[in-house]
Amino acid sequence: MLAEAMMTVTLVQLYKPGAPMFLAANFGMFDMQSGLCGMSSPEGCLLHGALAEIGRHFGLPSWGYAGTTNSKVLDAQAGIESALTMMAQGLARGERDS
Repeated sequence: MLAEAMMTVTLVQLYKPGAPMFLAANFGMFDMQSGLCGMSSPEGCLLHGALAEIGRHFGLPSWGYAGTTNSKVLDAQAGIESALTMMAQGLARGERDS
């Protein structure tokens, strides 16, 4: 994912030097039984935290999921997953839109 993201940054900078860029990657963990992608998995939160750290190393803002849930209704699962993904992005010091 990092190689793909950095290739995109390189291509954009070759096309238009100095263009504003940010580091982004979509990490999805698939449930092999149902084939659904888990948007709020603990692994995804860890990977987006690592992406934020790598982005800081390269001096690029990063993007990550915050407030996502796999719940189909507004219930306790939705609240817990949303809160934990927001907390993970906050602890990773993920960038936000300004």
